[in-house]
Amino acid sequence: RFVLGPAAGRSLAGMSGGDADGLEWLSDYIVSVLKSPAWVAPLAQFCDAYCGLFEDCEENKLEYTICHNEFRRLVDDLFLAHLLDVSVTPAQFQAFCEHGLASNEALHHLLVEQLLSVDDFLNFKAMMVKWNADLDRRAALELSQPEDPATALASQAAMAPGASVEVPLTLQHSSGQVSFLQWPVTEDVLAWHDRDFTYKGVPDEVLGAVLFAGPHEEVPSGTLTLVSPVAANVYVFFENSGPRRDGGLAE
Repeated sequence: RFVLGPAAGRSLAGMSGGDADGLEWLSDYIVSVLKSPAWVAPLAQFCDAYCGLFEDCEENKLEYTICHNEFRRLVDDLFLAHLLDVSVTPAQFQAFCEHGLASNEALHHLLVEQLLSVDDFLNFKAMMVKWNADLDRRAALELSQPEDPATALASQAAMAPGASVEVPLTLQHSSGQVSFLQWPVTEDVLAWHDRDFTYKGVPDEVLGAVLFAGPHEEVPSGTLTLVSPVAANVYVFFENSGPRRDGGLAE
């Protein structure tokens, strides 16, 4: 679980009043932040880089504490930066936590789950031990599988400095075919079925992504499968136009 470090932890644990008026929108913003690639990716990269230090044993080494402090500092800095992006001060966030969470039990649970538990060293150690074990399992699984031509080509390209290679990706939907398009498209317009949607304020994370259009009118649900012959980080954004079908980009 990714959670907030000591500064924000103290904000949630014991706060002194403030002006929370006009910050009702902050609930949705915080939820979107905690699920966004800009939040998840740096924390995942940290865990990937340092989980190898942690062993599943009772002994707690000094380097564990140093790593824990660095992680808490990273989480604090990330969260405070996201607040400053929307001109919310730490004092306003404290006031919001004190006065704005009473009627939002779900958000309160999310904050406690994701922003407080990292302050506990044993929770952090358990997370890193599990992360390291998961990486080991994935590596062992990849070694046990026969290498197909596309994977071999990608591996050879990775060994050559400055080289790159395109590998085939397939995308399937249980209710029909899908079509592909590379972002950004001409004049920021994506043709989808019988309408043209213009996307505004597209986040940087979407730039360069592969977009797809699939059946959604008669069959609004189904199983979507992304198949890659090599390991890849996948960030998924989906359109949630609602009954008005007016378009929109959502994570």
